[in-house]
Amino acid sequence: MIKTFLSANGEMIGNRDDHHADIARAYLASKGIVAKDYTDLYTQMFALGFARVSQELNQFHIERPSGFSRAQKKVIENKVAAGFNVFVNDRRYTESKERNASTLGEQITGEPEAGRGGNL
Repeated sequence: MIKTFLSANGEMIGNRDDHHADIARAYLASKGIVAKDYTDLYTQMFALGFARVSQELNQFHIERPSGFSRAQKKVIENKVAAGFNVFVNDRRYTESKERNASTLGEQITGEPEAGRGGNL
């Protein structure tokens, strides 16, 4: 699965094998922005106008809580025209970033793992 962020002007950022959190962390750092925690990585990226994107085979998932720019809408339209199954703000996709916020141990116990320095 290819994970990227799509800027308000339609530019995809990220490397093919990176996770969204890693992409966000690197981009925000390049702008001098430090996220408070894992969730804030996404909050900051959305605030900067980015949409979160994942693409696999013929599926294209895109998330942006506060609406899409004209360029982002054009990318969505182009994916539909190219025959992709497009999922916009699909609940399972939007919630997937929350599931990835913690380790399996944290999900089971509801507590951070001992010795872990946080999610960033």
